[in-house]
Amino acid sequence: CLYPPTQVRYLPSLTVSTGANLLGTTENNLVSIYDTRTPKGCQKRIKAGNQPILALTSAGPTTIGCGGSDRSLFTIDVRKWSILSRFQGITKYEITALRESRRTPNSVYVISLDHEVLLAKCAASKTTKESIGSHLTRQGLRGDSRWLGVDVVPACGDDLQERSVAEADAKEVVDKHEGRGTAPGEDFVGVTDTGRFYLIKDSWRMAPGGNEEK
Repeated sequence: CLYPPTQVRYLPSLTVSTGANLLGTTENNLVSIYDTRTPKGCQKRIKAGNQPILALTSAGPTTIGCGGSDRSLFTIDVRKWSILSRFQGITKYEITALRESRRTPNSVYVISLDHEVLLAKCAASKTTKESIGSHLTRQGLRGDSRWLGVDVVPACGDDLQERSVAEADAKEVVDKHEGRGTAPGEDFVGVTDTGRFYLIKDSWRMAPGGNEEK
């Protein structure tokens, strides 16, 4: 690492598409990509803005989402290993976490320092702040305090507490094999620093047009 890393994440969607076991780290304003199959160390480094990057996630088979102190969501195209787009001022405060949506293609959950959660689409081309800013404010939500931990899990219906994530993943695979569940659901879970646990059912509906079944 060139700088002390602020986050290390496995990039599962990219692993499937590239066949490599890829890890991503955020180091100052750099996103560094490592292939755990090789001893060569870092494979690529991409500069994302001029301020520290604090969060990243895979956002589909060919893109990575990252963001941090400057409140921008960057989309990295792994085919060219370059910045594809930048959404400026997507949150009120710095971005502290990103999670890939299982349901909405090329979309990520954006979590900020002040307990804000948004579901944003990583652009396939350069996009301006004005084209996305208005609908994101309405589609987001806030917890009661700062998020300590968040994740996105398969939707398990009303018996979520009685079934593990692994069981839900297995059911999803079977459903797809048998022609069911082509658009699996997902729920957002999180814990705030007040000790409250949040479960947001069908969180993918936060996306613009998310109330339309697919």
